[in-house]
Amino acid sequence: MVTRRRFITASFQLALGLSLSAYLPPVRGKQLGTAPAAGSLEPNIYLKVLPNNEVHFWVKKAEMGQHVHTALTQIAMDELGADLKQVRVHMADTRSPFSNIFTGASWSIPGHWVPLRQLMANARFLLESAAAQIWQCPKEQCLAIAGEVVHQLGGQRLSFGELVSVARQLSAVDNAPLRPSKDYQYIGTNMGRLDTNQIVTGQAQYAADLSVDNMLCASIVHPPLPGYKLKGWDISRLKADPRLYKQVELVALENALAIVCQHQWPALVAKDKIDVVWESPTDTAVDDVWLQQQMEYALAQPGIVCRQQESVIQSSDAHTFSAEYYLPFVAHVPMEPPVALASVFENRAEVWAPTQTASQAQSEIAQFLNLDADNVVVHTTLIGGGFGRKLKNDFVMDAVRISQKLKRPIKLQWTRENDIKNGFLRPYGKDRVQVALDERGYPSNLDIKAASPSILAKTDHQHFKNGLDWSAVMGLRSIPYHVPNLRLSHQLIDLPQVNLVAWRGTFANHHCFAIESLMDELAYLARQDPLEYRLKLLQADTKVEHFLDSDIEIEHKKLKRVLTKVADMMQWKTRKQASQPGTGLGIACHCYDTHAYAAHIVEVEVAGQNIKVKKVACAFDVGVAINPDGVRAQLEGSIVFGLSSALYNEIHFENGAIRESNFHDHPVLRHHEMPEIDIHLFTDGDTPAGVGECGLPSVSPALTNAIFDASGIRVRSLPVKLV
Repeated sequence: MVTRRRFITASFQLALGLSLSAYLPPVRGKQLGTAPAAGSLEPNIYLKVLPNNEVHFWVKKAEMGQHVHTALTQIAMDELGADLKQVRVHMADTRSPFSNIFTGASWSIPGHWVPLRQLMANARFLLESAAAQIWQCPKEQCLAIAGEVVHQLGGQRLSFGELVSVARQLSAVDNAPLRPSKDYQYIGTNMGRLDTNQIVTGQAQYAADLSVDNMLCASIVHPPLPGYKLKGWDISRLKADPRLYKQVELVALENALAIVCQHQWPALVAKDKIDVVWESPTDTAVDDVWLQQQMEYALAQPGIVCRQQESVIQSSDAHTFSAEYYLPFVAHVPMEPPVALASVFENRAEVWAPTQTASQAQSEIAQFLNLDADNVVVHTTLIGGGFGRKLKNDFVMDAVRISQKLKRPIKLQWTRENDIKNGFLRPYGKDRVQVALDERGYPSNLDIKAASPSILAKTDHQHFKNGLDWSAVMGLRSIPYHVPNLRLSHQLIDLPQVNLVAWRGTFANHHCFAIESLMDELAYLARQDPLEYRLKLLQADTKVEHFLDSDIEIEHKKLKRVLTKVADMMQWKTRKQASQPGTGLGIACHCYDTHAYAAHIVEVEVAGQNIKVKKVACAFDVGVAINPDGVRAQLEGSIVFGLSSALYNEIHFENGAIRESNFHDHPVLRHHEMPEIDIHLFTDGDTPAGVGECGLPSVSPALTNAIFDASGIRVRSLPVKLV
């Protein structure tokens, strides 16, 4: 059977245009719609070497703080043998030959690892062969390194630029040998972002920084929830400010009202002086009570089984344990609220936006404007945080609609309030657990019934199989612990009234919280150490059928390794035996569907209802760390993200609208709350694993397990409430 790893690799090779079975011709009209530069070497669509020694490298993954442009450059230029000081990195736009520009699912690095290196090895072959032709020597005596090809016996050197004219005349190859890992110069090296200087000097441009000729600026008012229609508006408060009123033009859209001005600030101020009236699509007001009723109804249904072994638990079994674990709706709150600049012309459109899905945006715009996709260009700007929110292009389409109506370029700036109250959320979810225990306190029967809405139901039906949403059971069907009798099921909640999208770590957050909390509870009932209890249940590798003819494979030895390592980092056994009242340690682990393994220990102090997180340790198996410093940065960010969510974040619905609006009622961890962080990386694998998602799910259960250790209070519902 095709493994998930092989399936993903093959998919990326096709989707990225990195098919290794055929030569990729030189780029035509690469970025600017012009012919290839005279005398340049362009052996594939991602690379151009100029006679002046400049190396231009195009990437299709959006940079949103995860250092992906730097890491991909390290991979590519290490294989090519380039000098990074001579490399210029470009974000590809949606013009031919680039397609499927998408960033998400923690597959940017794993998916590029083999095909990108192969493309660059093929290019290096041309440069080394050119040098061999000039020197009249075997190619094996020539080695590309630091922007030159060096004769390994005679010591002669030729720069890449000097080799271009000969190399571009040579026949391409498809499967040149890859550089051995012992010769890596950049891979595995700590390296700051290549654009650090531009960022700290203000030269780097985010979408909010951009402007074009004849541009207008806009803000927008959205309905409380999807399905509402614009009915009317009252501008009496706006008219009370004549100077502001005369600057404003209102643009009515089907489901929004845009406020357009010459400059951005007046548009933002005017937005708060307009009272908009909406027509509700239903008599049922969405609120917290109604949503919990939908949850309970779903859990009362049989559900669809996603994994089953042997018999299932019976209600008459002795020594049973049951519990429910709940995660609420939360917002993504990236530091950069959505913003887009759109220019719609009669027969073409051009857009600049911090989108994670540029090619999808191109398709949506083309469909809306009834244009060929080739006549729509989407430029992906630097993204000030995405976390899944900017997988959706609602803000892009808003800008396009306004530009189409006014026939002017429009820069639309959402506010934080727009994004929290009217954007996309992480779904809520609940796992209902029943366990039967053997005489030693280990689970003999485990039944988990989960319920949640789908993040894919509206847009991505290909990822449903037998009525099951693959994303909704990530982290559930791949439970790594040995249980003889197992039944795992999921019930979808139909919830078109709320906009939902993936949130960093997707549903693995829900199920890891349930499973790792459960392991702690069962260890306590068995009067065993939570670490030792887990280790005894990690008896064999886990392999279960996944979707699209692939498998999920979890290596139990790797999970054991990160667990034991993080325990050593925190002196787990010694400190657990000497713990003081009000202090506690909690442990949890996780394997994400990108072959990464994480274990966390959180140390807390609890006094009454006050919780202080003192330290977080993380052991992480990344396989190959392209940029160890970048990996650590992502793991540190995951810890902040996880603690913020677990301690503070919850979206409430009242009278058909979202209550929360900004950081005052949907906060993130503040500087003074930041714990000490210790991270250890295992980097002895053959391939890199995804990092951005795997470092998050086990943070929350490690925290709540620590709270129980300190206070005796078991937290089964987030955010934490010690009442």
